[in-house]
Amino acid sequence: MISATVKLGQQRRNGRLRGMPKISLCVIARNEERFIRDCLRSANGSVDEMIVVDTGSTDRTREIAAAEGARVVEFDWRDDFSAARNAALTAATGSHMLILDADERLADPRGALRRAAGNERFTMGLLALHDASTLDAQPEAVLAGRARLWDPTWIVRFFVAAPELRFTRRVHETVGADPVKLGEFLARRRSTIEKLDAAIVHFGEVPALRAERSKRARNTQLLQRALSEDETDGDLAGYLAMELIRAGDAAAARALGERHLGPFLTALRRLPKTAPKPSPVQLASVLATCLVQAGEYERALTVVRESLQCCIEPHPNLMFLEGAALERLERYADAKRAFESCLAAHGQAFTIPVNPGATDRAPRLRLANLALITGDPAGALAHLDACAPWQGPFELPALLLQAEALLQAGDATRAITALAPILSRTEAPPDLFALAARAAEQLGSPEPSLRAAAERCTPEQWLESRRKTLIGTTRS
Repeated sequence: MISATVKLGQQRRNGRLRGMPKISLCVIARNEERFIRDCLRSANGSVDEMIVVDTGSTDRTREIAAAEGARVVEFDWRDDFSAARNAALTAATGSHMLILDADERLADPRGALRRAAGNERFTMGLLALHDASTLDAQPEAVLAGRARLWDPTWIVRFFVAAPELRFTRRVHETVGADPVKLGEFLARRRSTIEKLDAAIVHFGEVPALRAERSKRARNTQLLQRALSEDETDGDLAGYLAMELIRAGDAAAARALGERHLGPFLTALRRLPKTAPKPSPVQLASVLATCLVQAGEYERALTVVRESLQCCIEPHPNLMFLEGAALERLERYADAKRAFESCLAAHGQAFTIPVNPGATDRAPRLRLANLALITGDPAGALAHLDACAPWQGPFELPALLLQAEALLQAGDATRAITALAPILSRTEAPPDLFALAARAAEQLGSPEPSLRAAAERCTPEQWLESRRKTLIGTTRS
């Protein structure tokens, strides 16, 4: 009886009774002394063991992790995130694996991971990833959306321990990259990929931290190398195209989309229904953006619609681009429906990151613009008021639309007031000068210099070509 009791106590200290699930936290880290303690503490009550694979820290990462109860495994970095993550999986002894980065924190107040692990059919789980807007943001504020950069993203971070579930690709690593084999594995277990009621708060996308760590340059280099190793990986091509767009190389991004999207969509159509499909959203949205900017609106529509047919979810990034192309084609009612669909998706989590503003500020701007085109200044102002105050890259177009709506409504005084914060900008589109000139004329105080500034601009500098008529020019 005593020996049995001792054995039972040993099993409990090891984290589980025989047959009970054991959750292992797996983290890879290098020079993460700023984040690693909070990461481990956030998960400590939800897991039975913590594995930290250190890839060459020169700070106190290893010491802090060990002090928090983690088992630290040293691993030589080889420009391959999957290799490091698989080393953590190999070191872990649990029946279920939770994956976190050092700059993340787990939020599982209702024990969703434990419930999932207790389900014999559970295989893989998606957690909602919330990107914090500042390094000092409180997790509660991030989860509530008050301190979040954009809408959350569903991401596979919890799964059973199984040889079939290993990470692949040296960057933007994924579990079970072969969708056919993964689908067969899930079918054998009579399981699906589930959305769990747990979340992750991620600090790694804070702009200052990304710049500090040179993430863009690192990711671009690794993505180019990884894509050269597998030219058929359209998902990787999408990630690379996004990095190229962010770096301002639209020509290279478009060329990548032209080369990879068609074969990627063909491969997706051939997948069996049981196979979890990778998404064409990122690659398609980059190519469609380039096409819209080049004035190829019909082709952009084709790209968007063919890609949406291969998506597991209607995605706001593509719906917004559909609306943008339809607006340029003067199909205003259809464009309005597309932008309203984006608004309806606000706050939802998707498996592919939503572009900043794609479910709130960006469609609001376009809906305000459509209202002005159709002679509804009150409707335009209502859309603009819904997202006030406007900041960042949306501020300028919002203030221009507000001033134009007020001019349409016959309120030149408020129009000038709306433009006042941006009148002194050194780099401004001709729209600003044209709107200010018209408002001054309506107030009986014409400013020839404003009209002249607008007339000196080239046609491609105008944000909205209709505003050229405000100064009596239709030059194109």
